[in-house]
Amino acid sequence: MAVVTQGDLTKLVSADSGVSPADVAKVLRSVFDVVGRTVAAGDRVAISNFGTWRTRLAPARIARNPQTGERVSVPAKYKPVFVYSPAVQSAVASGVAPETFRKASNR
Repeated sequence: MAVVTQGDLTKLVSADSGVSPADVAKVLRSVFDVVGRTVAAGDRVAISNFGTWRTRLAPARIARNPQTGERVSVPAKYKPVFVYSPAVQSAVASGVAPETFRKASNR
């Protein structure tokens, strides 16, 4: 499987939308920044037919130091979580072409 980097995503969105790569890069950086800040503040970011970023509380637990075997108390903490929409889950499971997301989001 290939990895699509931010630079690759910039080129793909630019080619798909006709917007310059420089402008796409600015918008992507802004989107990622807003999503990160919003989730860090404890709020959700939901994008229809794509998914939702949110936080989840991981409960406190007892772990072991792998080098010494000593028990270590790990405090509860919030973790970022991304939950895919049913549309994405279905597309991944069935191998549906990406145009399906565009049509679904224009409803």
